[in-house]
Amino acid sequence: MTKAPPPHNTTDLNASPSGEVVARSQEMDEPKQEARGERFRRCDRLRTQTDFQRVYEARRRAGDNVMLVYALPNDLEHSRLGLSVSRKVGNAVKRGRWKRLIREAFRRNRDELPAGFDFIVIPRVGITPEFAAVRDSLIKLGGQLARRNKSQQRGSRRKSNGSRKS
Repeated sequence: MTKAPPPHNTTDLNASPSGEVVARSQEMDEPKQEARGERFRRCDRLRTQTDFQRVYEARRRAGDNVMLVYALPNDLEHSRLGLSVSRKVGNAVKRGRWKRLIREAFRRNRDELPAGFDFIVIPRVGITPEFAAVRDSLIKLGGQLARRNKSQQRGSRRKSNGSRKS
C-alpha cells in the first residue's frame, strides 16, 4: 500500500489566477551558490604518493585521542589535506564517515588552520567520530604543528648564523 503524494501547491509555481505560469521570481532563477572558499577542490587535496611520502618522511606529527596529524610546509598559499583511514578503523561505512567528517572539518575551518601546510590525518582506532571532536582536534593539532615548525625554523636559523660568526 503506497501513500498518495500530497496535493500540489500552486503557489510554488507562481501561477496567475487564470492558471498561466508567470515569470519566475529572480530568487528561483538564480542557482544556489555555494561559497567558493567552502568547496573542497582538487587543489586542496594531497593526491600523489610522492606528496604523502614527503610529508611522512619529515616526521612532524602531533596527536590526541581523536586523530594523528602529520604536517609539512608546502610552497603554496593554501593548505592541503590527505587522508589515511585504514581498515583497522572499521568497515567501509565507518571509514567513509571518518573521511567525510575530516574533509568537512577541514573545509569549514580553513581560516582557523595555518595556511601553507600539507596535512595528513589518521583517525584513531576505536573512536566513534563526531564532528565537533574532529573539528576541535584538527584545529588544535594543526596549530601545534605550525608553532613547532616556526620554532624549528628559528632554531635552524640561529644555528646557521652562529656557525658563520666563528
